[in-house]
Order: sequence, then C-alpha cells, then structure tokens
Amino acid sequence: MNKKLIGSVVALAAVVVVLAATRRHGDAPVAPTPRVVAEAPVGPKAPAAATPAAEEPSADGMEVTQTLKGKDFELQVTAPPIETVRYLSITMKNGQPIDKVQSLHGSEASPISDNTFAPDHTFSLKSLIPGDAREQIVCKGTEMLMRGEGMLGHYMMYRIEGDTLRELAQLIIERDREDGNGPPPQKLKATVEEATRDGQPALIYRVKVEKQPERTIVFRWNGKVFEDPSGEYAKIESEYNP
Repeated sequence: MNKKLIGSVVALAAVVVVLAATRRHGDAPVAPTPRVVAEAPVGPKAPAAATPAAEEPSADGMEVTQTLKGKDFELQVTAPPIETVRYLSITMKNGQPIDKVQSLHGSEASPISDNTFAPDHTFSLKSLIPGDAREQIVCKGTEMLMRGEGMLGHYMMYRIEGDTLRELAQLIIERDREDGNGPPPQKLKATVEEATRDGQPALIYRVKVEKQPERTIVFRWNGKVFEDPSGEYAKIESEYNP
C-alpha cells in the first residue's frame, strides 16, 4: 500500500475518534434555528370584520331630536352639542325657509333662530282651523326656571303665514314653585282641548289654581288668534307667568 494513502487513512481515523470522544463528554448539540409558523385558521376562512363607521355629525354639531312633515312643509327640532335648549326650523315644500316668528304679544317678528325651546317641549300638528291650507303647529311642555322660580309649563299654537310663524295662543298649563326663602309657593295645573264652539275653532282651558275649584275658560277664534272674551285668563297669566 502506498505510504501517503496509509497516512491519510490514519489521520481521518484520528478525527473520527476525537469527535466521538467530544460527544461522549456531554457537549450539547447546537439547537436548530427556530421557525415561525403561521397558525392555521379553524374552519373556513372568514373575511376581516369591517370596523363600523361612526355616525357623521352635522356641520354645526346639531342633533335632530324631532321631525314632523305637514302637507307642504317639514319641521325639525334640533339640539346643540352643549346648550340645554332646542331650536326650531321649518322649510316649505318649495324650499323656502320660515325664518321669522311673530309672538302673540310682540309688536314685531323676530328671527326664528332667536326663539328657543326647552328639552321637554314636544311638537305636534293639528287641523283645527277650517280653510287653512296646512296644519297648525302645537308645542307643549315644561321647563325649569332659574333663581328658585320652579317649573313652568306652556301650551302654544302656531300658524304658518307667508315666511312667518305666527303664535295663535300661549297658555300656562303648569306652575310649580316650592316654598322657600324667596317668592311664595305657586301651584297651577291645566289642560287644553282643541274643540269647536258655535261652528268656530276653540280652545277649552280647564285650570285648577292652588286649592280653588277647577275653572273652565273658552278661547275663541277671532280670525287671527284665540282670545278669551271673559278676561279671566289675563288675571291668571299676570300672577303665574314669571
């Protein structure tokens, strides 16, 4: 045998012996590089759930709290994001806005945006006046007054005339002021019934003041507003309307 070949075989055998001895002495083998395996989905693969879109607020932050549709107009009550008041807007079918309000006792009309209502006020539509092209608008509700004045409730009726909302009636339906260090207590409770008297529209006002017996006052339609011919309501209003 060739001497060079014999030397190579001897060297190779020596390497094998060294490796075997190393393993016998407990050297830990090098750990394999870990692999990241994606977890397999259970069941059929479902599409990713879409995140629900948040409701877009209006440009001015107003929230619509009530909507009514009349024969040729739409009424909306809106609430601002901070103030505890309600605003009224009315738009005719042809797109014309009703932008003024004529109050029952006011001499001139004011912008409708200057007239606010309480959160408890609710609106409804009535067809009480014969010959009117559209419904009348009724607002009822109570509000808490400041400076210990307690609670005040009103019944109000309106009519659309041109570009103006005209007030036809304003009646106190609730007054509750508790006894305290300020003004004396007041108690009033009333109901209003839309009716007809002698063939004409009328408002039947039944009121109980303090511990007095219930009284009935009939407001009659005079072609422009509802009025009390007896003059009794004027006394109630002067005492119970703060």
